[in-house]
Amino acid sequence: MTDLSGLNVLIVDAAYSEACDLRTTLLLAGANVHVVGKTAALILARQKRIDAAFIPLSLEEEKCRLREQLTELGVGRIIMQPGSAEWTEKAA
Repeated sequence: MTDLSGLNVLIVDAAYSEACDLRTTLLLAGANVHVVGKTAALILARQKRIDAAFIPLSLEEEKCRLREQLTELGVGRIIMQPGSAEWTEKAA
């Protein structure tokens, strides 16, 4: 397993089961993980170094703006999650 020791990772607006599984995997790899909503994600990104953020895949203006804001705040990697509950409901 990859060593993520010391990395700060956000999981933003994920479905509960997805967030739990992803959080567990990241914690086992040594990352510091925060499961948060959109507002808290922006607050944390302003207060500390965030190395990566997992956010739901969405073309909604609000989610696009969140990706832009996190990038502007220096988040190193933004990983899109195509399996989020929101995406699955809209695709059905």
